[in-house]
Amino acid sequence: MEMEEKLEHRASTFLSISLLNNNAKFHGVKFQSPKEVFPIMMFYEKDSRDNLEENLGYPSQFDRFLSQSPDKFFLSGDEMFLVSMLTESGLGPTSIKGWNIYCECDTASKALVSARSGLRTDLPPKIDRQHSSSILKSIPLDRTVFCCLHVIARIVEKLLMLVVEYTLSEANKIRERGGDATSYVEDRIHHLVKNISLRGIRQGNFNISLENGMIVPIKLNKVNAWVILNPVPNGLVSDIEYVHVLENVVGERKIPNTMDPLVTAKFAFPDTFVEVDPVKQIWHEMYCMQPILSQDANPRLLEGKPVGSNHPDDYAWNVEEKDILAYKDHAERYYQLFKMYYGCEHMTPYMIKYIDYGAYFLKNLPIPMSRFQAEGGEHVNYDHNRFYFQHTTRHGGKQFSDPFLAIFHNMWRRICFDISSNKTFEGQKAAVAFNQFRRRHMAAVCIQRAFRRCRSGKLETQVRPKTSDGVLFQDIIFVLCGNVPEIDGTSYTKPTFIDFIKSKGGRVRSSVPKCSSTKKFVTLAQESVCTKKLPETIRIALQKGYPVVGHSYVTETVKKGKPLDMSTFTLSCLKKF
Repeated sequence: MEMEEKLEHRASTFLSISLLNNNAKFHGVKFQSPKEVFPIMMFYEKDSRDNLEENLGYPSQFDRFLSQSPDKFFLSGDEMFLVSMLTESGLGPTSIKGWNIYCECDTASKALVSARSGLRTDLPPKIDRQHSSSILKSIPLDRTVFCCLHVIARIVEKLLMLVVEYTLSEANKIRERGGDATSYVEDRIHHLVKNISLRGIRQGNFNISLENGMIVPIKLNKVNAWVILNPVPNGLVSDIEYVHVLENVVGERKIPNTMDPLVTAKFAFPDTFVEVDPVKQIWHEMYCMQPILSQDANPRLLEGKPVGSNHPDDYAWNVEEKDILAYKDHAERYYQLFKMYYGCEHMTPYMIKYIDYGAYFLKNLPIPMSRFQAEGGEHVNYDHNRFYFQHTTRHGGKQFSDPFLAIFHNMWRRICFDISSNKTFEGQKAAVAFNQFRRRHMAAVCIQRAFRRCRSGKLETQVRPKTSDGVLFQDIIFVLCGNVPEIDGTSYTKPTFIDFIKSKGGRVRSSVPKCSSTKKFVTLAQESVCTKKLPETIRIALQKGYPVVGHSYVTETVKKGKPLDMSTFTLSCLKKF
C-alpha cells in the first residue's frame, strides 16, 4: 500500500448574485461586467451535489431568504451545476429518462414532431418536471435558465466528434472492401486539424487524438468553440488561406433526402444532397442561432408612452418577434438536417435545449437570455480566487487568508485604480466610488456571514429532518467505498444499503470532501479494497482524520440500538496508519 499527497490544481465553486433589472440599462450597467457580480460564496471542490449540500446546507437557509424576499430570483449556470442544484440523483446528459431537466421524457422523445406539420418547433415545450429535492425550491423551473455560452461549447465539441466518428465509420467500410483505410482517416483528420489550427485555436496547434480506433473526447472553451463554428468572413483579405472547417473533410457523394415531404416543401430542400452540404448547413444553422440567444435587445418604447421616458415599464425589453421567428426557423432546419444525416440518437440534451427551449425563453422571459450568461461570474471567480484561496486558478497553494478581508481588499484596489485613473473631479469621483462600494457589497458580506454561521451549526443543526424509523445515525454522513459485502448472511446492494442507512436517520454521499468540509465523515469499506494501492476515498479520509470502518458497524449499531465505538470496527489493514 502507498499514500500520495500532491499539490495540484484545486477545483473550486463560486456562487454570486447579479442585478438583472431593466432600469440598470439607463445607468450604463453592463450585465456581464465583473463590477456588477457580487460574490456570495466560494468553496473548494467542484459543484457536485454533495459539495453544494455541504456548503449551502439542505434544506438551505439561503432558500428561506429567497422565498421571503419580495424580489424575483432566477437560477442560471452550466448544465452540471443546474443538475446538482435541482436533484440528488437521476438527472444527467447520459441518463435515459433524466437527460431533460425541464420535463420527464425518455430518449425516444427526441424524434417526436408535430403530426400536422412534421415540425419539431410546432410542439409546445414542456416545463413541468418536479424537483422535490432542489436546493433552491423557491426558484421555479421556468426561472431556471441555462447558460447558452456553456451549451454552445458542448454542442461544437459533439459536432466535431461526429465528423471524426463518421470518418472512422467510413474507414471501416473501406477496410472491409480491401481499401487503404489508414490513408483515408489520416487525410481527413489532417485537413480538419489544419483548418481549425489556421483559426489560431490553441495557438495554432490544435490536435485530434485516436486511441484503439476511437476518438479521444474533444474539450473546448467557449471562445474556441465559437471561432470554430464561425464561417469564413466574406471579403476577408489575408495572407492565410482560410477555408471552412469542413473543407476536404466530408465527402461529396450524393445522398437522398429522407425528410418528411412537408418539411422538404417548407424549406425547399433538394431531393438529393451532396454529402458535405447538409453537414455544413447544420453548422451554419447553429451559428445563426447563437447570436439571437446572446443579444441584449435595445429597449423599445411602448405605444402611448412618452418619448424620452426613464421608467423601465414604458419599454419592451425582450427579443423582438421577428428574431424569435428567425430563431425557430434556424432551429427547425438544424433539427431536420441533423435527424436526417446523423439520427436522433446522436442528438444531445444540449442541442435539445437550443431547439426546444431557446425560443421558449426568448419569448417568455421578461428580459433577454444574454443576461443569464455566466461569463461575468467566471471573470470574478478567476479574479477573487487569487485573494480568497491565495493561489491561481491553475495551481494550488498552501496559504489560506481571511476571505472577507481579501475580497474587500481586492475590490478596494479596483476602486482606487478607478479614482487614480481619472484626474478630473477626484473628490467627487472618490465619493461616488466609495458610496457604490458600500451599497453594492455590504449586502453580499451579510449573506456570506449568514452562510458561515450555517456551516458552524449555530443556525442549522440538522441537514435533514428526523426520520420516523429512528435517529441512530442522525447527523452522521457515510461514504461508501467499493461494494457492500454480505453481512451476517444478508446480501446487500449499494442502493438497498443506502436506503437502510437513511431509514435510520443517516446520510450517504458519493465522495469524501478534500478541503471544504466542516463535518466528520465515516467511510465504509471492506478489507479487500485496501490490499493494494489505497483508493482515493480512503486516502483522503485518512489524511483528514475521518474514521474508516467496516460495513458491519452499521448493522451492529442497529442491533444494539445505540451508537457504538467506531474504533472497534476500524479495518485491520489501516490500523498502522
